[in-house]
Amino acid sequence: MTPLAMLKRLVTVMCILILILSVSGCTSLRKKMTAKAIDVGANMAVDDLLTASFNIPSARLAKEGIPGQAFLVTQVTDGMAPNSYKMLVTNSLLYMTYGLLVEDEDPEYAVVLYGMGKEYGIRALRLNRKVKKYLDQGFRFSQPLKSIEEMKKEKGDKEFDFEKDVKRIVDFANEDDIEALFYTGTNMVLSLFVRSMQLGDMSATIDLGDVMALIKRVNELDPEYFFGFGQLLVAGYKAFIPPLFDPEGGVENATAAFDLTSRITDGNLLMVDYFKAKLLAPAKKDPEMFDALVERILTADPKILKGGALLNAIAQEKTMYLKKQRGDLFP
Repeated sequence: MTPLAMLKRLVTVMCILILILSVSGCTSLRKKMTAKAIDVGANMAVDDLLTASFNIPSARLAKEGIPGQAFLVTQVTDGMAPNSYKMLVTNSLLYMTYGLLVEDEDPEYAVVLYGMGKEYGIRALRLNRKVKKYLDQGFRFSQPLKSIEEMKKEKGDKEFDFEKDVKRIVDFANEDDIEALFYTGTNMVLSLFVRSMQLGDMSATIDLGDVMALIKRVNELDPEYFFGFGQLLVAGYKAFIPPLFDPEGGVENATAAFDLTSRITDGNLLMVDYFKAKLLAPAKKDPEMFDALVERILTADPKILKGGALLNAIAQEKTMYLKKQRGDLFP
């Protein structure tokens, strides 16, 4: 079934549910029943929609289609099922994916998209009662589009300890929260990567180490989750951060982390090679490595990653953009 058919199926399911439930005379009961029914319907339709979408071997098609998907899912979520875990994490995933698609051409817009994805991820995390209780105490983790340094200035260092607060959130989260943890953390890390590497925001570089705790927790719960993408972000962080700033950083640690990530999919996740070309090859001052990685990415069949052809197609599009920067990476 095509993504368009899946989208139509989702709309049909929602419309039928709304029509059926509209016969109820009690407004509060109708709202509760509608939210519950939509949650059930979402589990039926959204998974099929996402499965079909991520099997598309075309970044261009995704760039044209995902905005419509995100708009629909956002409207259903906010209007009818604001506490549906499935709908919240689906929103977070869609904004994360769209951010990856546009970040090279429009980094400022990508930061906005990642910020929206982060917010939906946090809303999903708040469905964990322990996490919600802690967030309700005043933790500013959910402040949209504000850097951690800005938050510290507002509350003061004595009242605001981001590293401690993230650790508490991570400690409270469990296996049932893995999707929310992953999409929240991934949206935040990708946003900080864009801000630090493309927009020259040094505070974002400082913030990366603390945010990585969310991704590391995902890797503890399931090292192979989402094709090992969490492991990939850790590897990218290690390639980007010098050992002087974090002992985990540096070429040697990054190389080992990339090798670990690649083994998860037998080398079929091309995004691993993309991150190596973008971060590891320049760190090693190795243009030959860069050229070999670029060649492998651009000549591969995106469908070698079962269930993740879209991720590979995105990696290929991003690599074409990266290839144009070779002269800047290796002056």
